[in-house]
Amino acid sequence: MRSGTRKSSDSFPQIETVNCAMCAGSSRFGNGQCPSCDGKGLLTVAAPSATCPHCNGTGKPIKKDLRSDMSAELSQVCPICLGTGWSLVLW
Repeated sequence: MRSGTRKSSDSFPQIETVNCAMCAGSSRFGNGQCPSCDGKGLLTVAAPSATCPHCNGTGKPIKKDLRSDMSAELSQVCPICLGTGWSLVLW
């Protein structure tokens, strides 16, 4: 909490429950549980929900191909949302 701000019952953020982008809400990824949502399949985010602007909600980073000027997905996890696909995830 920042200095000078007050915490009151009406200052809590509104929340929403959304599907994890990495596992599409299934809670499974590969042969195990999804690392992005800890196998829950669902995430709690601040409302109104907003997809991650870095990966466009896919959970995977988008790489710009400079030769063809087209986007290509990489297999790694988005470094901004950590694969969840959402902004403002309330862990």
